[in-house]
Amino acid sequence: MCKEVIKVLGVIFFMCAFYSTVSAQQTIRGKVVDKQTQAPIIGATVILENTTPLKGDDTNRDGDFRIQHVKPDRYTIRVSYLGYKDELLLGVIVGSGQEVVLTIEITEAPTSMDEIIVGVDRVNPTPINEMAQISGRSFTVDETKRFSASGGDPLRLASSFAGVIATGDSDNEIIVRGNSSRGILWMLEGIEIPSPNHFSNEGASSGGISMFSTQVISRSDFLTGAFPAKYGNATSGVFDIHLRNGNNEQRETTLQFGVLGIDTSIEGPINNSKASYLFNYRYSTLAIFSAIGMNIIGENEENIFQDLSFKVHAPTGKEGTFSLFGLGGLSKNTYSYTFRSGEKESSIFGFNMGVIGLSHKYLINNTTSINTTISISGTKAEDTEQYPAYGGTYGNELNFLRTYVRGAIHLNKKFSSKLFVTNGITLSKLNYNFEAVDNTSPTIRTILFDDQGDSHSVNAFTSWKYQLSPRLSLVNGLHYTFFALNEESIIEPRSSIKYSVNSRTSAFIGLGQHSKIESLEYYLGNVMYEDGSTKKSNKDLELSRSNHYVAGFDIALKKQTYFKTEIYYQYLYNVPILKNINGIDPSDIELAFSTINLSEGYLAKELKNGGTGENYGVEVTLEQKFLGDSYFLINATIYDSKYTGSDGLNRDSRYNGTFAYNILAGKEYVIGNKKDRILGLNLKVSHAGNKRYTPISIPESLSEGKEVRLLKNAYSRRYPNYFRMDVQLTIRRNVKVSKITTEFRLDIQNFTNRNNPVVDYLNFNSYKVEFEDQLGILPFMSYRIEF
Repeated sequence: MCKEVIKVLGVIFFMCAFYSTVSAQQTIRGKVVDKQTQAPIIGATVILENTTPLKGDDTNRDGDFRIQHVKPDRYTIRVSYLGYKDELLLGVIVGSGQEVVLTIEITEAPTSMDEIIVGVDRVNPTPINEMAQISGRSFTVDETKRFSASGGDPLRLASSFAGVIATGDSDNEIIVRGNSSRGILWMLEGIEIPSPNHFSNEGASSGGISMFSTQVISRSDFLTGAFPAKYGNATSGVFDIHLRNGNNEQRETTLQFGVLGIDTSIEGPINNSKASYLFNYRYSTLAIFSAIGMNIIGENEENIFQDLSFKVHAPTGKEGTFSLFGLGGLSKNTYSYTFRSGEKESSIFGFNMGVIGLSHKYLINNTTSINTTISISGTKAEDTEQYPAYGGTYGNELNFLRTYVRGAIHLNKKFSSKLFVTNGITLSKLNYNFEAVDNTSPTIRTILFDDQGDSHSVNAFTSWKYQLSPRLSLVNGLHYTFFALNEESIIEPRSSIKYSVNSRTSAFIGLGQHSKIESLEYYLGNVMYEDGSTKKSNKDLELSRSNHYVAGFDIALKKQTYFKTEIYYQYLYNVPILKNINGIDPSDIELAFSTINLSEGYLAKELKNGGTGENYGVEVTLEQKFLGDSYFLINATIYDSKYTGSDGLNRDSRYNGTFAYNILAGKEYVIGNKKDRILGLNLKVSHAGNKRYTPISIPESLSEGKEVRLLKNAYSRRYPNYFRMDVQLTIRRNVKVSKITTEFRLDIQNFTNRNNPVVDYLNFNSYKVEFEDQLGILPFMSYRIEF
């Protein structure tokens, strides 16, 4: 097998070395729009700062600009317009293979704003959503590709930000400020979608790898607390993902082959109009290796995934702009093993997700716009296990199918440069079909789920931003949630205020109430009793609630560098815990149960909303954006996470690692005889407190013949601290033939081969508690062609 892998890698190296390179010129073009209304800006100036003589263009009546004959390099783009704040885009990559097409949003400045911005360019990766003044940042496609360990996965990229703790090598679960990843909301093109992750589990918001490809995403938002009123059904974090538009003037293709998958995208114009299409398809390389007999992950196991994403963008002028978008993924893990006795053990786990939507943006006038979106999405989770027992084969079967039909409408109105108001409502219709059976012996067959039906929910919001003075801005809002299954209604206030102390420093404070609909399994699952009977008793379970409080400040140190710190406090309540504890042994670990500690799955017990929790901490970030040939990002988090279960005891939560820090840095070098190649070196170092666990009682376990954990010490121990270093090397070339850009990438994850533990267990042979380690050193290679 090793020889075959070496041959495959050798082919990749040969392809990387095949081309000779020269400098080729390219075009930067796009559109400049008002950030709040999306109205085109006429007469804005767009320039490339690091060019001699200075290159640039002014926008036309449609807000379009075009800068031609640009040599491949990294550029800083500045957009200026009278009455608006300047917008800076740093480190924009121009290659010979494809045009650079941008949509640049600029913000109108209130009267006298010049007094606080003169003399400094504030580079701060603030969210696209202007209502998000605190606890949020945007991330770009370039960062997703460049940051080591992201692997092209935007969810893994988030683990590089302050307040986010990721201690898993084989999945992209992220812990935001001590919260379970189950509290994350996923949005695509402005509407909620199910978990977009391959190999995701029921009730989870994470998986092995994201279904999003870097080929299609545009600049997007990631929020970690006190979310604006637009976002509901979230207590932990928000990913607000946007897809980019395809090239509407010429056809372009990208091909990428790597250890994880084959990735191809195609884009271009439709009928010589301003409309465009963009399609991307990805197929698991592991599945290809398995098909030719190369079982890289083990001869008894197979992982297969594939995904498709697309966007058709059609501006029609007076009738507005239509967009058809979609995302879908299929993933399956199979395992089989045959014992010497001939008995077989096997499992098949699969998770499929799909969403398709149609959006319409209509500009009523230069100050008012209306956005409408409809979508259909769905998930299918299947899990079948078979194992030998009692002289036969028994197991579990699960098949969960759910579909969502959603419609959303948002109205945006800019009354003046000081006042902006946005309102919206989303209607969601849910259909479900749940089947699950547990066959644990020849005589015991428990039906966990046998349900089909429908329900619906309503989410509405109003939010307004008012510039009280040139230095002071206030954002207020209300979010309304109605969930028909338990007939619960909630109104949640949100507020934030930001004050510009001087041209370099801003201070801010914010708060908000938030809620999350629990996994549907909690409401529908059959509660199992010791006599074998079952009963539905959780249908009246209420939504989990959380209050967020945040304060902080940021300082622009110079053009490309800023410092930011935040302190936060979160109070969690209405958390599901065990309802009936009468008759339960005080040493039973279930008394410490709380959904706060779960990342997936459910418990077949009666539940009530009596649990609470607290998260508080401080975060600091120092970042130099890419300008010239280098960048760095350094952040640290110190935090505490507590909870109470059914017994009322205050404990550390499972996710209370107490600290985390990240160091990311990168530099590019121009190499080659003709100085026409770019060598990129990127580094990421992560060190964090690991998840907590409940210790095993060795004497009781040996006595009962199974693991027994100690309730009085629930989550009292923490796995050894997590440490990981990732190194990335890239070589980017602009090829003479047909304006092709190639890129070779080598990611070495866990460069120091650190043994990070993932679970503890009792070895009944050695009578000792041992740890199972995560993945060791992992080299990932990929080769990319753009033309």
